[in-house]
Amino acid sequence: MCSGSSVSDAKTYTRSIQQLGKQLEWQKSLKLLREFRQSRCDGAVHAYSAGITATGDWLRAVELLNDLQNISQANVVTFSSAISACERISAWQPVLLLLGQAEDAFVEADVIVFNAVASACQKGSDWKRAAQLMDVLFRQALEPTIVSHSTVISAWGRASRWQVALRLLRALPLFDLQVNRVAYGATLSACEASSNWQLALELFAEVRSKSLRVNLIIANTVISSCEKAAEWEAALLLLSTLTLTQPQPDEISFNSAISACEKAGQWHWALELLNQLDRNRLQASVVSCSAAASACAKGTAWLQAMFLISSSQKSKIQLDMIAYTALASACAQGYSWQTAVCLVADLRQSHAHADLVTCNAVITACAEGRRWLTATTMLRNCQTEQLRSDEVSICAAITACQQEWPAAVHLLSLFRSSLPGSRVAFNAAGAACEKGSSWQLALLFAEGRLQRLTPDAVSYNVAISACQKEELWQWAMLLLHELWDSRLRASVITYSVAIGAAHTAGRWAWALHFLQRLGRDGEAPNVITFNAVLSTCAGQHRWQRTLSLLSCCGPCEDVVTHATAVAACEVGLRYSDAASVLSRLESAGVAANHRAVGQRVSSMMFRKSVARISETK
Repeated sequence: MCSGSSVSDAKTYTRSIQQLGKQLEWQKSLKLLREFRQSRCDGAVHAYSAGITATGDWLRAVELLNDLQNISQANVVTFSSAISACERISAWQPVLLLLGQAEDAFVEADVIVFNAVASACQKGSDWKRAAQLMDVLFRQALEPTIVSHSTVISAWGRASRWQVALRLLRALPLFDLQVNRVAYGATLSACEASSNWQLALELFAEVRSKSLRVNLIIANTVISSCEKAAEWEAALLLLSTLTLTQPQPDEISFNSAISACEKAGQWHWALELLNQLDRNRLQASVVSCSAAASACAKGTAWLQAMFLISSSQKSKIQLDMIAYTALASACAQGYSWQTAVCLVADLRQSHAHADLVTCNAVITACAEGRRWLTATTMLRNCQTEQLRSDEVSICAAITACQQEWPAAVHLLSLFRSSLPGSRVAFNAAGAACEKGSSWQLALLFAEGRLQRLTPDAVSYNVAISACQKEELWQWAMLLLHELWDSRLRASVITYSVAIGAAHTAGRWAWALHFLQRLGRDGEAPNVITFNAVLSTCAGQHRWQRTLSLLSCCGPCEDVVTHATAVAACEVGLRYSDAASVLSRLESAGVAANHRAVGQRVSSMMFRKSVARISETK
């Protein structure tokens, strides 16, 4: 290595500084540059250009450029070196300042300088300015290179403007430029950013048809385009193609394919790809394991997901919180609260802490499983772990207490200050009281008088249901009319509860009216709603209405529907109609055991025969 005493001319200094830069010894290169300045040798431009390149830091590069301008005349080489230093770390604002300084110093920038400036703007997501630089090139009568065009294509791609990127790619032959891998790669990146997987596959086929060598970056970009669009089959096809040809897939290839399977809920394939990753002697990462675990969660494959978490921990791979949250959310949908609680325990064993989203998902799973004690314990743990509970976690815990309404009321009072104006929380507390037959409190919470909240459709559902259970049908009807007057949309649940109240009151005409109103509101009745109306009519000896309803029930029929119709026929002594109901049950193929209905019809026919014999005698 050259020392200061042995260096005698600018060329030696420059070569030494360049060598130090290659060895990443930028501190020593700057020291040598200071020695050069003190020696007052000629050739400062070349020495400073080498120093700017060696420094690798845009702030030091700009300082050296300013220093050079104080002692000598900077040229296009030194400005290019400084701009390249800024471009490497995407510092696009200093790049534009340097370009302006070059113009002020009457230094004519060449295509290489403009390419570096455009690249810095592209990396800094200033795609508009990168595109404008192409116009500057033309105005200065400079001929853009393939690098210039590829940089601008990448800039448009980062802005998800794949249409513009594609037009620029197709226009390259007009500039007598041959389309290469760089240009295709830039356009494919635009497809990836906009999830345009079809165009990505089309361009990938073009690359191969032009006998251009497909590198791993291009292949991974295409797979990633499919992954972002959840096109798992296309991603798997591309991955399998890579395994049979060159280049061989790497961890990024498998991660993208596994993520594509995760988005589509294809947990079988996600696990298979994870196994292939191991067979190809590639290292599974937090990305691949988390995506596979999330895929299992979406597919409600609890055992596989838990096994994957356990094996990841043994391999010292800590899954990300997204995977845990996805699995906890899936547990809530699949009523597997035990699995959700085990997830939190696994997190604690790995010395990690669940975030609020994961805790909310676990509490919701406990609520779906009606595990109010576990849900409230989880809520307390959130507080002790310095996670500020939000409306989701508190309301989920209150919902879990639907079998223990005092606990629900206690939670609401405890977190009342954290839930200003939360209609959801009061509805959840009201529903708990309704299920606990505390109808007065249910009405109080549903009407929102404690915090002057305006009732919504759910509030009325809770209040009407509470009145219906206590056979307070007059109140239920008043609440229903109040809902209509408030111009709120009644749901199937609302009408089902109202029909139940009509059944309690023996008002079959009301039940029919509610069924008709349900249809006018654009809602389709379910089997439970239809059976409730049928039962109300049958209970009031309205066998004609019952049979009329049965003829137009459509898909809303089951064995209960037909049993109710047979009971109505029995009351009206309509034996032949009862036999027709049984025949309808058999022809409809209702998936239920209709032996009881058949026995009831047989009993009716036997009584009819006995009556005829008695008349003959």
